[in-house]
Amino acid sequence: MLANLESGRRETITIPELFVLAQALEVPPLLLLLPLGQAATVEVVPDEGVAVTDALSWLTGERPLPGQQWAGSAHGSDVISIFRLHQSAVENWAQRRSQATRFRGATEPGSEQRAESEEVLADRQAQGIREIRVVMRAQGLVPPSLPDELTYLDERPS
Repeated sequence: MLANLESGRRETITIPELFVLAQALEVPPLLLLLPLGQAATVEVVPDEGVAVTDALSWLTGERPLPGQQWAGSAHGSDVISIFRLHQSAVENWAQRRSQATRFRGATEPGSEQRAESEEVLADRQAQGIREIRVVMRAQGLVPPSLPDELTYLDERPS
């Protein structure tokens, strides 16, 4: 693929190829798409440059390009927001579980109560994750995979 690009026999690469290339180079794919730190502007449509920072915000779903607006439907920035919310909730749940385990193994006074408190917070976080996943499905989205310990959240009550 690279040899064909370099020789001019090929002008483009596919998204999966971009991901493979980024993985091989050990960089985020975003760095292959934007000249961060290399240029002040980037051409997002032919003959139309925008500030690299504006292109970055657009590409990450933070805001539309200057002079444009998004409909805000489930096909735009809302999708990115709910997936970020889900990821953050799962990370928070994992942190709470880790803290509970750490306190369970501690010998300091109050460790058991702190472990129980962390477990309660982890359970609340898990319920929040379940609610986020319900909203995702209601919008026609496919929620991301869950850690094995949370797969019960997708089980339907019998």
